[in-house]
Amino acid sequence: MKTILFTLIAAGFIIALNSCAVVPDNGFVNFRINVDSTSYPENILIGDTLIIKLYGTVGTDGCSQFSNFESAEEPLKLDLTIWGKREDQAACPAVMVYLNGLEYKTISGKVGVYKINIHQPDGSILRDSVIVNPWGV
Repeated sequence: MKTILFTLIAAGFIIALNSCAVVPDNGFVNFRINVDSTSYPENILIGDTLIIKLYGTVGTDGCSQFSNFESAEEPLKLDLTIWGKREDQAACPAVMVYLNGLEYKTISGKVGVYKINIHQPDGSILRDSVIVNPWGV
């Protein structure tokens, strides 16, 4: 009985560990990219496009690259995660890969303080805000 219980616990543990890493069938491993800085205007007008430029290191070799944005938007709030993918290869070019001002674009439809939350790989959140004005600044 103890052997069966141990086997079930071990199998559950392995399944839980594998569910943390996202490894699709196409040979790529997905990961969150750490954003070390951003740039965007302090103020925008309602209805204008807010362009958020993102900076950080994607990977330490040429097998790593930007994959996609995961976002949840509300009228005055943006939760953003930047995903990368790494090709599972034996040989990768020795080159640093950066975000280099990768742009995320959104439009605020409400006047007020637009909160930006960028979710990091370690679970922390890079927070900032933009003022959305009803007329010219």
